[in-house]
Amino acid sequence: MILTVTPNPSLDRTYEVPSLERGAVLRATGDRVDPGGKGVNVSRAVAAAGVFTTAVLPLGGAPGALIAELLGLQGVDVTAVTIAGQTRSNIALVERDGTLTKINAPGPELSAEESALLLETVRTATGRPEWIAACGSLPRGLPPEWYADLVARARESGAR
Repeated sequence: MILTVTPNPSLDRTYEVPSLERGAVLRATGDRVDPGGKGVNVSRAVAAAGVFTTAVLPLGGAPGALIAELLGLQGVDVTAVTIAGQTRSNIALVERDGTLTKINAPGPELSAEESALLLETVRTATGRPEWIAACGSLPRGLPPEWYADLVARARESGAR
């Protein structure tokens, strides 16, 4: 089993537009919504390959609930850490010629308690993962050494 940790997941909204014109009202010709974040993408690929995966995610508000629902539909087991803030939503605009413009939100600020709960959730994850993939940006509130703490806890549990 592969466990992924995405400390700053996102709900990714993609809109197809004929062309990007600053200051204009644009009419989308297509759109889609996907669960996002580096670790989320790893879990989606692992599940698509037929391997069991659990995604540990701090999720809050309606965007967080939708991410969990969409991942479940894709065969990804979700272990959510409920947070007070709203999970971020990112916007992508794709022009007819393939040019991509992205706007990534900073995401919620995690409290010290939410940070500790996220680490503890990884430590106590069921299924004894063989591998833990920790991926992506850190949300506000998590110090740069947060990943080092996560690696130390993973080693204690015997995961790679």
